[in-house]
Amino acid sequence: MWKIITKYIKAGKISDFKESSKSIKHILKGALVDFSSSRFFRCFSYLSWLIKDRKRQHKIVEASEHKFAIIYFYQDKFSKLKFAQFERSLKKQIYKNYSVFIALDNLSNILDEIYQKKCTHICFVEQGDLISNHALSSIVCAISKYPDTELIYSDEDIRNFLGFRYNAYFKPQYAPFLLWSHNYINALLTVKVQSSIFSKLKNIDKLSQAELYKFILEITRDKLNIHRISDILYHRSYGNYRKLKNTSTQKIVEAELIQRNLNAEILKNSPKSYNILKFKPENNPKVSIIIPFRDKIDVLKNCVDSIEQKSTYKNYEIILVNNRSQNQDTLDYLEIIKHKVIDADMDFNFSKLNNMAVNVAEGEYIVLLNNDIEVISPDWIESSLGLAQLDHVGVVGAKLLYPNNRIQHVGMVKRRNGDLCHVNIKVHSRKAGYKNYNRLIREFMCLTGACIMVSKAKYLEVGGLNENLAVECNDTDFCFKLLEAGYYNLYNPHCILYHFESLSRRGVCESSISQEKSYQIETWKKYLEDDIFYNTNFAGRYFC
Repeated sequence: MWKIITKYIKAGKISDFKESSKSIKHILKGALVDFSSSRFFRCFSYLSWLIKDRKRQHKIVEASEHKFAIIYFYQDKFSKLKFAQFERSLKKQIYKNYSVFIALDNLSNILDEIYQKKCTHICFVEQGDLISNHALSSIVCAISKYPDTELIYSDEDIRNFLGFRYNAYFKPQYAPFLLWSHNYINALLTVKVQSSIFSKLKNIDKLSQAELYKFILEITRDKLNIHRISDILYHRSYGNYRKLKNTSTQKIVEAELIQRNLNAEILKNSPKSYNILKFKPENNPKVSIIIPFRDKIDVLKNCVDSIEQKSTYKNYEIILVNNRSQNQDTLDYLEIIKHKVIDADMDFNFSKLNNMAVNVAEGEYIVLLNNDIEVISPDWIESSLGLAQLDHVGVVGAKLLYPNNRIQHVGMVKRRNGDLCHVNIKVHSRKAGYKNYNRLIREFMCLTGACIMVSKAKYLEVGGLNENLAVECNDTDFCFKLLEAGYYNLYNPHCILYHFESLSRRGVCESSISQEKSYQIETWKKYLEDDIFYNTNFAGRYFC
């Protein structure tokens, strides 16, 4: 390294050296990110988490009216040895009010016995798996705090034959699109004994992971009070983990999509246990693509050209919002462009510029797009439109990449300080990420406004972008408003674009940014206290 530096200095090529050092810096940063998001680092991080967790004092709960029925089920044949191990582990449970039922035959008979014994909740444990000593106690605490809860699940990890624990799954709260990709709710699955759930359980003949998945998908078609416990309460055996990983649930999910009348296909993927869904649009509605800009004609032209040349969906209009451009080459370009141009003679205000364009947009669906974007995936519009058309979906965000094909945006999560940050930033785009998340449609509280699609009706329903937020937080504030209105905001992995990040507004209105961030933290405190689509056990790492 020192020889390279000396070479540049002697040659007098200081500028070349600066460029070379920048490249080296980027390579080192990339290597650090790759290491930080690697399996090895995750294993090391989880080991650190386990060491800290051992010091945690778990609440001792006295036996109460909550009685658990633990249904112990197996897939192939019953093992007395494994059941004996499970029974021994149960003796260490802090909470003692439970009974164990082995699912040897028809589940209906067991459910009748559970009802007669006046059990209040049912837990499901597969042969070979164990539950933590404080599992039932933690569930009782959750029930006491949220008495209307009908379904509870927890985080989990894998336990090898030596008893070593690794590969934790720190889960989000209930997220239906993520659930259709894989059954992340199956451990430690606990349901309240009540007539509606009971009747659906009685339809199961032989209990298995597949039948449990069908059961969960069926009961979540209706509104259900679901609670996640963000603690490791379930220890899956390595054998069961491998079996789940290599078992396809595609047919189960395809049947569920038909039941819900959803127009989506499932793409081929590895591992088999994950379903990559891709939604298709209904009919051919018009889409209005809104692009605010000020000069930087080379950036704008690259953006518009990529839309025109690469997009396979053709029923769209582009609305260019000209915010005081002065360069002659920009004005000349606007004279010959075939798209709609709005002149906005005002100080930069991202919210006002977009709201102005939405008011004249002819499309049923709106795309807010930065001018420093370049299209990569030709079906970026239709893959987003298929989601944006769904009644319960608000904003649909994109997979944004840096020019070096590393991730710039696949969703946003809450940091410890209450601010929001991009998750998996600078991880290589080919990486599937934690639990395959980079490839899956999934819910986030917020997505960046560099590229989002939303129906015009929903945009107007929540009042559009907040014009008091001129530079920062206007996109996340908009997402929070849609979340508050009951919509899910989604990351779409099939909408892939390059983002040359803030080329057009670098250095603009920096003084107002801190005020706008403070406004967001104060206004949306209830969401920022606990990111429902993230997990507190990730705090400080932001790789998921």
